[in-house]
Amino acid sequence: TIGASLFIVSSSAAQALVVEGRHSGAPLSGLLKRSVKMIATLQVPGIAFMVVVGPMLVRLFGKSYVGGSAGLIRILAIAAVFDGITNVGVSVARIRNRIAMAAVLNVTMAILAGAITFILVPSLGLAAGGWGYLGANAVGSVVVVIGIYRVLHTSSQAIPALAT
Repeated sequence: TIGASLFIVSSSAAQALVVEGRHSGAPLSGLLKRSVKMIATLQVPGIAFMVVVGPMLVRLFGKSYVGGSAGLIRILAIAAVFDGITNVGVSVARIRNRIAMAAVLNVTMAILAGAITFILVPSLGLAAGGWGYLGANAVGSVVVVIGIYRVLHTSSQAIPALAT
């Protein structure tokens, strides 16, 4: 829960991006820049805080938690960067009414995270879940960056009208 607290920032900003993207007349590129700037402004200090202070916070729950949890919190802090990218990507898909694409990305990342975790648990224990989440979101981020690049560099950034 301590490590996952970083994911709230990008998730909330991504939801705001969907609302603005679907209901304002602003160009998608401008909305994306503003959303990414807001996520970075709020998330970078949180990530730094979690990398440095997160392991100390775990000690509040007892010494038995420190071993595996300290590393997991640091892995999740790094994963928050990629989680932010994939959240923005899903939002762009939703804005453009590409719901199936957003769902496929999320399901694929969930399956990949589960597979990576399953493979790594015997050797890494608790940290395997963090590595699975990090790996799946890193792969998803590559897909998102390529997709957003294509969206922004097409001749039209028109956003489909909201179905009534």
